[in-house]
Amino acid sequence: MPGTEFTLALDTVVSAVSQGVAVAAGQDLAMTPWNTISVDEATGATNIAGVYAGGDCARGATNIITAIADGKRAAASIDRMLAGENAVLAHDAEKVMSDKEMVLKRTGDRPRAWRQKLTKVAPEQRRRSFDEYTAVLTEEQAVREAARCLACGCGAGCEVCKDICKVFAYSMDPQGRIVLDEEKCLGCGMCAHRCPNQNIEIVQTGTENI
Repeated sequence: MPGTEFTLALDTVVSAVSQGVAVAAGQDLAMTPWNTISVDEATGATNIAGVYAGGDCARGATNIITAIADGKRAAASIDRMLAGENAVLAHDAEKVMSDKEMVLKRTGDRPRAWRQKLTKVAPEQRRRSFDEYTAVLTEEQAVREAARCLACGCGAGCEVCKDICKVFAYSMDPQGRIVLDEEKCLGCGMCAHRCPNQNIEIVQTGTENI
């Protein structure tokens, strides 16, 4: 863009875009089959004592958030190695997967909360500049978005089972969840066959022949 040029006074420029890992001759640094540095995922340690790695050189091309997290993890590991019990940095607490059934029990009676709508600049206006055309959420919207219950039920929400059922055994309740009327179901198995997440299973619930 004309008029946006500028000059920076620099001592060193490090190019770090789409580059590979170059290991110096004589360095016995363990590598992966993808030519990235092999590291301990929990600490960032390599096979060479005192050498740590993370980010793209260990994972391949990824995002800056992951690289920063790798750096923090390695820093905590280095602090622990050097200071021992006097280390002041700590690894992030281990993340534990929530029990989905317990979440649904706590929130299953809530109506579905839909995603917050973003404010966007009209196309005829956005094409006039390179400014962001989508506004960020307001604080109020962000709180509502973070607090909403997705009420996603099976996890996909694709409604394939509802669409393909020839006897209309599936329907959507007021909370936006798919429910099955067992009295209508013929047990044909099409829903189980077509479910993209394999969340439907045909089971025998009685001994009576139909």
